[in-house]
Amino acid sequence: MDRRAIYVLKITNSYDFTSIAMDVHMHQGHIRYYDTNRGHEIEGEIIFEDEKGFKFLSEGFDPGVWEFKILTIEYFKEQFYKNVVNGSIIAEKIHTTDDLHFWYRREFGV
Repeated sequence: MDRRAIYVLKITNSYDFTSIAMDVHMHQGHIRYYDTNRGHEIEGEIIFEDEKGFKFLSEGFDPGVWEFKILTIEYFKEQFYKNVVNGSIIAEKIHTTDDLHFWYRREFGV
């Protein structure tokens, strides 16, 4: 888990990744993260992790397995931009994953 990375999030019973998760970290048995609206703190544990992301077992809100995947510029340009206000404009202007993550951190102050 990389606290500076931007993740896309798929919660229990969702068919696809629909949310952004920023400043993701564990704290005293809870996962903490911000989406583009507010902060979240959910009780649970990490059950799998690799360089592409991790799986979290929620024992609080929406119990079950949540998947966090690092948002890459490729995934953003192929699919995720559709979920973002002005996503097509962002996709045209930003060309690397690092720049995309920097943009999210700057825009949302995390």
